[in-house]
Amino acid sequence: MTSNPDKGSDLFQSMQQSMFDRLADSLPGEVLFCRLDLEGRLTFQARGGDLARLHQVGDGEGPWTESQLFRFVPEADRRRLQDGLYHSAKHLTPWRCEYVVKPGHRARVHLELSARPLLLDDGSVEWVGCVLDVSERYYLEQALLRAQEKFRFLAESTRDLVTLHAPDGEFMYVSQSVRHVLGHSPDQLTGASPFDYVHPGDVDRMRDMFRKLADKGESARDVQYRIRRRDGSYAWLESRATGYLDGDGGLIALQCTSRDITEQRALMSALVESEQRATGPVVSLPMEFYWEVDDHGRYMWVSSQAEAIAGVPPVILETLSPFDLMPPEERSRVWNWFNALLKSGRGFSEIEHRVLRNGELRWWRVSGMPLFNASGALTGYRGAVRDVTEQKQVQGRLTQLAGAEPVAGLPDERVLGVHFERAQTRASVKDLSVVLILVEVEQGAAPVSRVEAAAVAARHSLIIKRLEALLRPSQTLACTRSGEFVMLIPDLVRGEAPAVAARMHRRVKESLAQTATAEAGAPSRARVGTAVYPREGELLTALLGRARKRAESIALEADDAPSDHTGNDTRGNDTEGGSEGR
Repeated sequence: MTSNPDKGSDLFQSMQQSMFDRLADSLPGEVLFCRLDLEGRLTFQARGGDLARLHQVGDGEGPWTESQLFRFVPEADRRRLQDGLYHSAKHLTPWRCEYVVKPGHRARVHLELSARPLLLDDGSVEWVGCVLDVSERYYLEQALLRAQEKFRFLAESTRDLVTLHAPDGEFMYVSQSVRHVLGHSPDQLTGASPFDYVHPGDVDRMRDMFRKLADKGESARDVQYRIRRRDGSYAWLESRATGYLDGDGGLIALQCTSRDITEQRALMSALVESEQRATGPVVSLPMEFYWEVDDHGRYMWVSSQAEAIAGVPPVILETLSPFDLMPPEERSRVWNWFNALLKSGRGFSEIEHRVLRNGELRWWRVSGMPLFNASGALTGYRGAVRDVTEQKQVQGRLTQLAGAEPVAGLPDERVLGVHFERAQTRASVKDLSVVLILVEVEQGAAPVSRVEAAAVAARHSLIIKRLEALLRPSQTLACTRSGEFVMLIPDLVRGEAPAVAARMHRRVKESLAQTATAEAGAPSRARVGTAVYPREGELLTALLGRARKRAESIALEADDAPSDHTGNDTRGNDTEGGSEGR
């Protein structure tokens, strides 16, 4: 039996082609063939029509010249392709290059070419490789770079200390504010372990926080601890830690935002020590007492001044809670706020609410700090109460006598700026939003009689009550100038802030429409506008200007009901249910 050598050769070539086809099908990109002959001519071919479509040169498999295939490649990228190809031909090294195809007004395509050269017997060089569409990877990388720049900008623009940690705690990034907070430079801490700087008595608490973030998948935790400054002393920091997890739920990084609370801790410790948890003599501010509550809001301890302010002996008050002293409508509002506060674990400052003292309504202004046990769990709050009833009454009388706005102790524009700056800092670090609602009451001719002045004052007082009823304790109502009031609503989820602004705008208009009086001289119209940070501006003045510009005029219709009616307590309804950042 005689074999046919040509048939065997054809079979071998067929097997080779089949193996090549299977290999080509397994490649992630499109197969490219390129040939450079001895006269310097370049020809390109493809396996299938996808390569032609990627380069926007129609369909087919070629052949193409360089000018045909790379027709829509920018000149700078074409030069890099040529330089890489000739270097590969000279040294027989792989030809690799990333380039862009930009076909007119269509979206640009980012491609990655990789090919290996082969020197043929006739002296020409042939490349076989693939071209991969890396547009998605390119845009993801650009988005990551922008996110990194945004994070760096926000971190460097706040006085709070912002750090990024590896899963074992090692500092990966430290903001420049560390110089102000601890005296160290960022380079000194980067790459170091925070446990080398944390006070020995607080190391276990910090390790426990890392463990819970890593093992239990918790998204955020607050912790207070001591850390060594450059001069060897220790500062108290309050840190909020947020864990970033991979697709399998493993911790890949930890971001902390920390602020120095050394002075606050020293003050509270001094107050508690001076009281000695008993009834010893204490030097205290007039109409102020100190307290401690558990995580259910029950008094655990009050100072001796409590009886003069609350009208209840400390021994009895310590069996109650602050909510037991409040009117029913105030109790439910403040209880809802306290529950939200427990979940956040944050402190609070100068929150005002009403209480009943021997049947008389009084105003209290309260500030407090969270308390944590050795495991980092929130156990309650400690703080101070001040009775500000007389202050509010005097301020109201003075402003009425002066013919000014009866703002009843409302913050002015300067104080509003402080509140906005704090909210802006939190929003920048945590990617939140702030909403401003501006109410501008019609300012006609100046009142010419006491009756007209009283009508204006009554209208403004009723407007203030209406606006306050729409706000939660953590939100602010300010009087920025005569007849102009601003509601500041902080810590909103960024995507939901415009909807919250629209709902509050509607609620304010509905509420103000019922504030009219039939008395001569009383304003009959008001304007209501909104602005959202950072969507519509960065500065408070710019946001207020935008709110004034877009404000809508509404009529204050006469109402037969008494001017001080408040109806059901609807405070905070428009920011409940997830709209506020937790």
